[in-house]
Amino acid sequence: AFGINYGNGGGPSTTDLCLTNGCYQIQMFDSFGDSWNGGEWLLYDATGTLVNSGTHSSGLYSVATLVNVGGSVCTEGCTNPLACNFDASAVLDNNTCSFPGCTDTAACNFDPLATCDSGSCQYDSACAEGGPCTDPSGNGADFLNVYGVNVWSIDNNGSNGFAQLSAGSIFISGNNNDPDASINNQTQVSTTAAFTGNFSFDWQFYTLDGPAYDIAYYVNGVKVDLTTTLDGNSQAGSVSFFANAGDLIGFGIESTDGCCGAGYLLVSNFLYPTGTCGCLDPSACNFDSTASYSDGSCCYENCLTFDMTDGFGDGWNGNVYSIIDQDGTTVVTGTLSDGSIGQNVECLADGCYFMTVDGGAFQTEVGWTLSGVDGGPISGGAPYAGNFSINSVCEGCTDIAACNYNNVWTVDDGTCCYQNCLTIDMTDTFGDGWNGALYTVFDIDGIPVISGGLAGGSEGQDMICLADGCYSISVSGGSFDSEIGWTLNGVDAGSISGGAPSTSAFSLNSICGGCADESACNFDNWATTDDGSCCYENCVSMAMSDGFGDGWDSTAYVITDESGATVATGSLASGFNGIDDLCLSDGCYSIFVGGGAFDSEVSWTLSGVDGGSVSGGAPGSTPFSINSTCVGCTDISACNYEPTAVTDDGSCTYAPCSCLGDFNFDGTIDTLDLLFLLGQYGCSSSCAADLNGDDIVDTQDLLSFLAVFGTDCPI
Repeated sequence: AFGINYGNGGGPSTTDLCLTNGCYQIQMFDSFGDSWNGGEWLLYDATGTLVNSGTHSSGLYSVATLVNVGGSVCTEGCTNPLACNFDASAVLDNNTCSFPGCTDTAACNFDPLATCDSGSCQYDSACAEGGPCTDPSGNGADFLNVYGVNVWSIDNNGSNGFAQLSAGSIFISGNNNDPDASINNQTQVSTTAAFTGNFSFDWQFYTLDGPAYDIAYYVNGVKVDLTTTLDGNSQAGSVSFFANAGDLIGFGIESTDGCCGAGYLLVSNFLYPTGTCGCLDPSACNFDSTASYSDGSCCYENCLTFDMTDGFGDGWNGNVYSIIDQDGTTVVTGTLSDGSIGQNVECLADGCYFMTVDGGAFQTEVGWTLSGVDGGPISGGAPYAGNFSINSVCEGCTDIAACNYNNVWTVDDGTCCYQNCLTIDMTDTFGDGWNGALYTVFDIDGIPVISGGLAGGSEGQDMICLADGCYSISVSGGSFDSEIGWTLNGVDAGSISGGAPSTSAFSLNSICGGCADESACNFDNWATTDDGSCCYENCVSMAMSDGFGDGWDSTAYVITDESGATVATGSLASGFNGIDDLCLSDGCYSIFVGGGAFDSEVSWTLSGVDGGSVSGGAPGSTPFSINSTCVGCTDISACNYEPTAVTDDGSCTYAPCSCLGDFNFDGTIDTLDLLFLLGQYGCSSSCAADLNGDDIVDTQDLLSFLAVFGTDCPI
C-alpha cells in the first residue's frame, strides 16, 4: 500500500527487500537541492534481472515513476471517489482530481473551487443567507441553513490544496508542494458562528505521506489538533467544542514536512446550535424581539394569525387551507402537519379574499380561527368555503349565475352580467396612465355603450358587459399615444389588440357583415366581414321617424330615377327612428313616401343630396338631384309634370292632356303615372290626378287609372 515504508537508505548503498507483487513508488531526496549529479537507483528481481531504474534530476525532492513488481498494472490517475474524474483503475494519485460543485456564478451557492458542475446550483432563497431555520429550538445538522456551503471561506497558506463543500460534508485536501517554505503549508475552511453553544463533528483522515500532517479545528485562530497521535495512512474520530456567536470557527490540514504527497480531511455529521428564527426588522408587523436570526419572514402589510386545532391530535390528515385573491391567484396555503394545535402567521395585502379548508380525511376533527380580518376573527371547520376582506370594501357581483361572479365579493353592487363578460387589458409603457385617452365601445347604430381608460400606472383591467351584437371600439383623445396598448378579450375572434388612436370592429355571437373598406363612403366600423355593399359613388342617408313609435305601418319610400326605374325602397319597421344608408349615382331622382296608414305620424329626411337634404311626410313625392342639374315641368297639375325635375324650365302644358292617366305625357300609362297618382292621393283642390273631376283624388280615380294601366295613349 502506498505510504508504507518498505526500505530507505543513502548512497551508495544496496538494500534487500521482500516485496509482494504490486505497484510501488520510490521517493528521492537531495540535501543540497541540486539533484543526484548522475547518481541513480536500480531495482533488480531475485534472479538479478534489472526491473527498473531512475534518478533525481533536480531540487530537494522528487517521486519516481511507478514501479511494478510481478507484472502488475500500475497506472496513475485520480484516486478520490468523490471527484468527478475518479479513476477506479488508478493505483497512485497524480493530483489531477476535479471536484464537483455549482460552477454557475449566478447561483446563490456558486463554488469557486469546483472544477466540474454537480447539478446542485440553486437560484432562490434556499441558500441565501444560509437559508431558513429548520429547528429553532435544538441543533441543526450538516452543512445547511446558517452553515450552508456558501457561507464558508477557503484559505490556502503556502499550499495548493482545495476544499469541496456539500450539504453533508466538507472535504479538505492539503498539498505540501513547497518543501523550501519556512512555515508549514496549510489549507483552512472557516466561517462565523451564528449562535452560541456546542458544536460537534466526525472526521476522517488519510494520506500517502504517513504522519507528516497536522489536522485540526480552529476557534478564533486558536488551533486545536484533532489528534496528537496521528500515525499511518488513515485515522478517524469525533470531536465537540464550544463557541460563542461571532467566533471564527473552522477546520484545516497542514503539511509538516513539505513533501511527499497530499493529505485529506473529511468532516461530516456536523451538529451546531441554533437560535430563534424570525423577523428582525422592528418596522415589520411581525417583528420578533426574541429572534436571533432572520428567516426572511418580515411582513410590511397585514399580519394574520391562523390558529389550527385537531380533535384527535394527529394533525389535519391532508386537509389544507388555501387563500385566493380577487384575481384567482392562490396566495397562501397551509396545514397542521401533526399534533392538536398549531399557528401560522400569514402576510397579506389589503384586499378581498376567498378561503377554502378541505382535501383531507377526518374533517370533523378540524378546527381553525383566522384573526386580523375585517369584522373580527372568523372560525370554522372542514370542509369550508367563504370570503373575507382586509381594510377593503368588497363590492361586486355575488350571483354565481352571472358571468362576472367572483367569490371574493361580500356585497352585491348590482353589476352582475348575464350576457357577455369582456375584459380590456390596458397598458402604458411610461407608467403614468393614458394621459386623457379613453376607450369607447359603439353599437351598430353608432351609439356609445361604455367607455373607460387607464387613470394611472403601467397596467390595468376593466370588465365590460355587452349583449350579443356588432360593435366597434375606439381608443383616442389623449396625449402620448405611442405609450398606449390595449387588448379586448372575450369577443368572437378571441381577442383584439391595438394602440392609439385606433378603431377596431368586433362581434359577440353575431355575424357582422357590412362594408369593411375604410375608403368607401358607407364604411361600417362595426363590420367584421365584408358583404360587398361598399359604395364608392354617393352615400345618401334616409332618416325615418314615426310620431307614435310603432314604425311606419306599411308606409314605404320608393326612389326612382329619371327613366322611371326604381333604384331604392325601404320602410321603418318599428320604433321611433331608423336610418337607411343608400348608394346612388349622379342623376335626377324622385322619392315617393306613402301607401300606408297613419300617414300623419310619418316624417323623413334624405341627406347627402344636392342642397344638403330634402324632407317631407306622407303621402308625398319630392324630386332631388345628386351632382346634376335636373330641369323640367315642376307643376304637379301640368299634363307634362316631371317628378324628377328640381328646377322648372317653363315647359309645363295643361289640359286637355294627351290621354287619361298619362300624367307625364310620355305616351304610356305606366308606373311613373301610378306614382304620380299615389302622390296626389287624398288631394281635394285643383288636383291633376282627379280623373273623374269630383275635386278629390280617391279610390274612384285609382280604379279608373288601373283600367288603362299598361296601355299606350292613342295617336
